[in-house]
Amino acid sequence: MKQILLTFFLGFFCLCGLNVSAKDFTLTIIRTSENIGSTTGELFINGNFVCHTLELPWQNNASYISSIPAGTYTARIRYDKKDQWRVQLNNVPNRSGVQLHIGNYPSQIQGCVLVGDEVYNKENRIAGSEIAFNRLRSEFYGTTGEPISSPDVDIKVEIKYTVARTKFINEYNVEWEYAKDDIWLYGPERLVNNEYKRDLKFIYIKYRGPNTYYRFPIHGGIWEYASKKDGPWDSAEVYYRREN
Repeated sequence: MKQILLTFFLGFFCLCGLNVSAKDFTLTIIRTSENIGSTTGELFINGNFVCHTLELPWQNNASYISSIPAGTYTARIRYDKKDQWRVQLNNVPNRSGVQLHIGNYPSQIQGCVLVGDEVYNKENRIAGSEIAFNRLRSEFYGTTGEPISSPDVDIKVEIKYTVARTKFINEYNVEWEYAKDDIWLYGPERLVNNEYKRDLKFIYIKYRGPNTYYRFPIHGGIWEYASKKDGPWDSAEVYYRREN
């Protein structure tokens, strides 16, 4: 009888284990802009866009001055820092203590990744960091309130590059291409225009002509123009697509 009960309970727990096994919590950092003083990008959680990122520029993975190599890393949560919650990457080649956390400038990191809601490439700066970080934390726990337990998840961080935010082409095949810092090159003449901000929806560009501003939707849609830096914005007729 004991053997039968033991077999039953072992089978029961094995079946239950199929239902409560750890789920994947995948953070994907897509580096979109390489600048002289920083690398900026976008962070997705399980495929959903959450915020922007800021890292050091790529310097061949040199300690303290370079971003880390692109690739896929396992990660864990650390609770022992001042902010009491950080995502730390495991087994980064020749680096240690690489984490996602709050901050605004490359001078605050030595290989870590900062998160934020606004990017200023010219200034090598990210803003709205605490708000973005709290949203990241809420996504992990599945609640905006104070969590009562830590979820059983396998954390994975993917870091990759894309040209999807560095090139836009209209229906006439006229191209906008990101160069570096805040510079966008327009048309076959490669005319210089200046980006002044990115938020969660748009990339904002000051056109080289007087009193003309554009904003391109980050994830596809109609570009808009205005005569003032902060709008009001009017929709243009030409649809811009991102190069993939």
